[in-house]
Amino acid sequence: MLKQLTIRNYALIESLEVDWDHGFVTITGETGAGKSIILGALQMLLGGRADLKSLRNPDKKAVFEAEFTLESDRLKPLFDQADLDFEKETILRREISPSGKSRAFINDTPVALADLKPIGQALVDVHSQHQNLGLTQVDFQLELLDAFCNHPNTLDQYSKAYSGWIQAQKNLQKTQEAWADWKKESDYQTFLFNELEEAKLNEISDLEELESDLAKLENADSILKNLEEVRNLAEADDLGVLENLTSWQKNLEQISGYWKEIQPLLDRTESARLELEDIASELHALAGKVEANPEELDRLTGVLNQVNGLMAKHGAGNLNELKEIHAGLASKVLDANGLEEALDQNRVEEERARVYLEEKGKELRKSREAKLPALKESLLSLLRKLGLEQADIQILLEPQNPGPSGSDKIEFRFSANKGMPPGLLKETASGGELSRIMLAFKWILAKSRELPTLIFDEIDTGVSGEVALQMAGMMQELGVNTQVICITHLPGIAAKGKTQYKVEKSHEGAQTQTNIFQLNHDQRIRELAEMIEGKKAGDLALQSARALMQED
Repeated sequence: MLKQLTIRNYALIESLEVDWDHGFVTITGETGAGKSIILGALQMLLGGRADLKSLRNPDKKAVFEAEFTLESDRLKPLFDQADLDFEKETILRREISPSGKSRAFINDTPVALADLKPIGQALVDVHSQHQNLGLTQVDFQLELLDAFCNHPNTLDQYSKAYSGWIQAQKNLQKTQEAWADWKKESDYQTFLFNELEEAKLNEISDLEELESDLAKLENADSILKNLEEVRNLAEADDLGVLENLTSWQKNLEQISGYWKEIQPLLDRTESARLELEDIASELHALAGKVEANPEELDRLTGVLNQVNGLMAKHGAGNLNELKEIHAGLASKVLDANGLEEALDQNRVEEERARVYLEEKGKELRKSREAKLPALKESLLSLLRKLGLEQADIQILLEPQNPGPSGSDKIEFRFSANKGMPPGLLKETASGGELSRIMLAFKWILAKSRELPTLIFDEIDTGVSGEVALQMAGMMQELGVNTQVICITHLPGIAAKGKTQYKVEKSHEGAQTQTNIFQLNHDQRIRELAEMIEGKKAGDLALQSARALMQED
């Protein structure tokens, strides 16, 4: 329920703070006193469009703040969705600066207007003749029917089936898009894969080794020539290194017997000779492995050119990166088969989800159809109390494509006069009739679910006498479990309120100020008398006012 409303620097309001009572509350005041201003401020707080022209002082910001007491966890999912802590005492605040910048807060936490609106609309439900147009919306009409049917399990099963079908559709669409993308690029992807496959990259372990083998083949003649010269230098009879080193060793052996310091040098000479002999032997073996092979040279040249070209083409920095690209393309080619299988599977799942949804949709329709006669009778009974004795209502339910609220198309048809065929609500019902139908709708909804604070803005327009009293009685009954605030010009309705507030203008100097305050018992009697007879209300009007209050 709305506990407190604070307004600053808005239209004719400089500063206003109102504490609200629970139950059925009425607001009265002369035409032009500012009742619509208070309602406009509340709608601004709940996310309405900011209007700089409404700032009383254009150099100061406008502030709107409302404190609510949340008696259940009904709104907790909305708080969770906005990533807000749910609190039983919740404060909504909105500020509009002279520059037009708007800031919103929920329990002192800054929020976007997109988060404020759904929470605000769930806290306060405002109805005027303009808002009554919502009666013609299919979702609202289905909400009424489902509330009357009182079948939460059936609704929940349908809702889950619908969510499952939507998810299956999304999965199918995603796979279809992936398959389409693959088909669009499949020829090119396959060409790239085959090109890399033909290069036999897995047979190449080291690109540097390949380049070394190629360099050896390209320079085979030079290698053999230099190895032969080295061999000659090592093994020539007269000038060979080994021959000279052998002579060197013999000379040292001749003196080692009588000069012991020569022996270590002789040992080192022996080691050097043996090492050189081993080197000469290995060089000879290597020379045997080198041969001019034009065919192998052409093959290696082709492989290296092919690999280098592929690396440049794919932007690979080395052979390993090129192999990774090859593996990725191989995976895509293989994934195409898996993708096709997934596409077939998703088609099956989507069809299964659709069939299940159709089944649950039929169950929901059957439950709804069973209650249509009783709902029609309940509405007609209420409308008769509200002065529409000759009213007729038809409720049509027809199959349509599945939606979040079911696979039914609902249509309320209305006629206010006997002998006139019922037509669409928006085409046949007047503003006053829509107001009474809306009240009947809300009365039925209140029987099955917790409603937010209801604000009726002159819902009694065009009615009087017994009809007004019936409207007051219905709002009074709604007020047992819901906070109902009614702006009215009828004393019979105003008197039924548990509490009554009055809106009036005051003039201070050159400024006009709108105020609202709660009336005590004597003030209510006087206000009701003035509503009956005017400012100069006499004893008879006062007696009528007291009689109205006693009827409460």
